[in-house]
Amino acid sequence: MRVSAPSAPFLTFTPSNISFTPVLDIQAFSILPNTSLAPLFLLSVTTTLSAKVAARSNRIIGNLMLSRLELALKHSDVGPFSVSLLDITVNYYISHILLPHVNDILGKGFPLPMLDHIQLFDVVLQQHQNFLLFGANVHHT
Repeated sequence: MRVSAPSAPFLTFTPSNISFTPVLDIQAFSILPNTSLAPLFLLSVTTTLSAKVAARSNRIIGNLMLSRLELALKHSDVGPFSVSLLDITVNYYISHILLPHVNDILGKGFPLPMLDHIQLFDVVLQQHQNFLLFGANVHHT
């Protein structure tokens, strides 16, 4: 499979969340006995990924929400076929398996990169319209 973006994704900051709207093309191939690739089909994938981010104890934490992933067949070299079963399977996997796992990791957070002898306290991370505000008190030791 080869994944590409035919257009730039949209990134939007609002007071309630950060939205990321990618449009992707997924090209599926078959590997022939001589190791060359034969194209099978091309899918278009669209969705909106929303994130809430915050800071807690010098860590950035977050939570992802995903709107329904929409798959559409753009081209097929093996004849027309319905992508509805694939669409249902992918959406089930993402919403019931992948997204809860990712949110567990994001809930634990990622440490903020720190310089030697610098401590941050009272860390604030706020989402606003069109920007993300990061603030902290700094203590040099």
